[in-house]
Amino acid sequence: MVRLSRHLRSSHLREATDHLSSNDLGEQPPTSPAVPRNPSESGGPQDLERRLPQAGSLPGNRYVVIKREDLGSFRRGAHGVLVATERADEPTEGLSRLSFLVKRAFVGRRLPTAAMDSERLPVWKALPTLASDALSSVAYGPEAGLSVLALAGVGAFAFELPIAIAIAVLMVLVVLSYRQLVLTRQADGGSYAVARDHLGRWPAMVAAAALLIDYVLTVSVSVSSGADALASAFPIITDVRLPLAIALALLLCAGNLRGIREAGALFSAPTYLFVFAMVALIGVGLVRGLTGAVHHAYGVYPPIPHPAEALTPFLVLTAFASGCSSMTGIEAVSNSVRSFRAPQGRNAARTLALLGATLVILFLGVTILDIMYGAAPHPSGSPTVLAQIAADVFSGPGRVFFYLIQFATMLVLILAANASFNGFPRLCAFLARDDRLPHRFGAFGDRLVYSAAIFVLTAVSVAVLVLFGANTDRLINLYAIGVFTAFTLAQSALVRYGFKTKGPHWRRNVFINGLGAAATLLVDLIVLVVKFPLGAWVVLIIVPLLVAYFWSVSRHYQKVRGKLQKETTPQPLLRARSTVVPVRRMDSPTERALLYAATLGHPVVVLNLSSDSEIEEQIRAVAARAQREMGDRPNLRIEIKTKPASRGVGALLELLDELQGDRRDEVITVMVPEYVTSAGNLDLLRRPGSLRLKFSLLRRRGVVVASFPAESKGHTRTDEITGSRRRVALVPVSGLDILTMRALSYAQSIADEVIAIHVATGQPQDHPSGMEGETGKVGGDDIGLEPNIEARMLAASWASWIDIHLGHDAQNPRPELATVLSPYRTVVQPVLRYLHVYRESHRQALCTVVLPELVTRHWWNQLLHNHRAFHIKSALLGQSDFAVADVTYDLGQP
Repeated sequence: MVRLSRHLRSSHLREATDHLSSNDLGEQPPTSPAVPRNPSESGGPQDLERRLPQAGSLPGNRYVVIKREDLGSFRRGAHGVLVATERADEPTEGLSRLSFLVKRAFVGRRLPTAAMDSERLPVWKALPTLASDALSSVAYGPEAGLSVLALAGVGAFAFELPIAIAIAVLMVLVVLSYRQLVLTRQADGGSYAVARDHLGRWPAMVAAAALLIDYVLTVSVSVSSGADALASAFPIITDVRLPLAIALALLLCAGNLRGIREAGALFSAPTYLFVFAMVALIGVGLVRGLTGAVHHAYGVYPPIPHPAEALTPFLVLTAFASGCSSMTGIEAVSNSVRSFRAPQGRNAARTLALLGATLVILFLGVTILDIMYGAAPHPSGSPTVLAQIAADVFSGPGRVFFYLIQFATMLVLILAANASFNGFPRLCAFLARDDRLPHRFGAFGDRLVYSAAIFVLTAVSVAVLVLFGANTDRLINLYAIGVFTAFTLAQSALVRYGFKTKGPHWRRNVFINGLGAAATLLVDLIVLVVKFPLGAWVVLIIVPLLVAYFWSVSRHYQKVRGKLQKETTPQPLLRARSTVVPVRRMDSPTERALLYAATLGHPVVVLNLSSDSEIEEQIRAVAARAQREMGDRPNLRIEIKTKPASRGVGALLELLDELQGDRRDEVITVMVPEYVTSAGNLDLLRRPGSLRLKFSLLRRRGVVVASFPAESKGHTRTDEITGSRRRVALVPVSGLDILTMRALSYAQSIADEVIAIHVATGQPQDHPSGMEGETGKVGGDDIGLEPNIEARMLAASWASWIDIHLGHDAQNPRPELATVLSPYRTVVQPVLRYLHVYRESHRQALCTVVLPELVTRHWWNQLLHNHRAFHIKSALLGQSDFAVADVTYDLGQP
């Protein structure tokens, strides 16, 4: 759908919010240029009412009876706007209905956009939800550094405490930097956004690519380590670690699809259990250690035979870099600022402060306990250093607390992936709103989470698990490079921001951010050098590929935007000139197509592709009937041209060339006979001839493909076509752009009444036109509007836009705007329900649905755009109440 322009936002947002009603999503400002209320047989399209003039009891008296139809899945809002209820989003039959019911069973009911505030997290719930990754790293971070020092023997453990202090200082620096970031931006985006704002697009894309990789690896490492922990406790399941890890990833996916509030409630308890267990371990361990429970001197470890490495400065730096794995996950809070309750930036900063303090205390506490109790890492990794410390602290009667710590550690390691299920989708949404990813990633799903990104994260993580066999040791070699790259770029951007703005305490902030950037860069380089031969080279390949993909997506959207900038000046209008009906046999779809073509009131050319002479006679009989019953159409002429059946599509294309000549702005409508089918467009696979025909016409300029499906069983009524005296064109529109202009101008030339249907969802739109002025761009901080504000902004510009682009012509009907508010953010089902309700209340009208559709040059670029027109068209092929015309705009044409 086309995103409304920033011009519209700035000029009408104040007016829209002045009339905002919290009790009625459908309220509109009194001056909204909705449909004029002239008494007539048909009322305005907004509330689907009919106004019937009646004669009074006294001579000359007249009055109007307002007859309102049953709106079914809609309710009336203020000022004639329709509001889609939850029922309007429900498919009524077929596979769509089945998939809808299955989704509701697993995910829950849809949440309206108005429930956004209730889904936001308080600090106490945001901390475990967003910080589980960082807090869980205490379970393995200290051991990671010790494992490197152990290569040089027991003597190298003397550097354990200095390294731990250095890491703690770096944690404080990074947390302070990210607190400054969230307080400065007050929005999502984290490292990517601050790098984009102050370093440029290329460093920003590198940061985004690195973070996306890190989020995927966090999920893979977390669930694989969780599966390892379960397999250690229950050896019988060792052979099914991979299926178990995949099941854990799917469980996390399902939990997060239910919404951030439910996910927070579900995953908070294990994280708090781990924190409390670790605090108890540190507290009891320190008391016991200081009161003589340790029977050896501090810093005494079991001997390590045959050290493999010499104690060198590089080994110490490597241990420092490995221990820094305890810092992964800190950035997740900065990517999810909008998930906090107001004030969002301040609450995010508080969460970061709590996270930093907790992380430093737990990290240093575990390190001190290790020095006191002398727990050395085992080459096999089992038991872990944390398990050895817990076993020494809670021996004897307190052994139950040892098992509690192990259980809590296992849970938090699994749930560490939950931070990625929050950070990854929000970063993807930010990238999508910056045109770096397909725009569908920026749209909310049923439960006000970015469902598309959650599915992608799950799918990629499962693929990584399968590729690496859920082997944690192999996965860990790819880990941590991405996050430290993001740390370095974010802090470097904050340094530049400090020099540019020179705000309060800017020198202090520049020093902190500069020192942090230098330290994280050093860690990044060390990790890269050490882990490069172990698999880190894979990350070095994937990051440039992702950056190239971001660039290509952005380049495509920029080209589309440049193409659609024609909208800023009036364009030649599309006017239907003639209609072509290809005929291979005379059946009910063909008869229906011929009669419908005659109702358009333009010359009709019947292309007879049959060698049977009886077919031509039947065509003449139908043509004579059409001219007899619709003789009031002054331009109606029916001509029959016969071509060999073997020519097929080629004969049709030759005829179109002959009819069009050089007048490409005069449209030829090609009526394709169709049967009603429950399979929608998939039915074309059973009819390759129709499929080839539609593909051949898809990119042809000046051609509109239309169909009017006929029932496949029994006799199809045609009197509804010949008996209809009022032609109505219904045009679903998403905004004010050249696609809408083309569809409306074509609709004016085939109908007596034109109704534009706009479904306002309030989401950031996924069409790259009409964003700034009318063709610029809104940045990634835009997360959309309430549906009623979006609807008002469109309505406020509708009349003037129509005057500029379609003009005033008494011979052509003026398009009227019908607005449907969609609180549940769906578009296709509300449009279909509106069409159904309109058809029920206007049985005598001949209804044509005119669909504006964008066609890209390459098929893979179609994946970057929504396909709502395709889904609407597919659904309408399953009913015989509507003709469907497809007005395409090919981006590949000059």
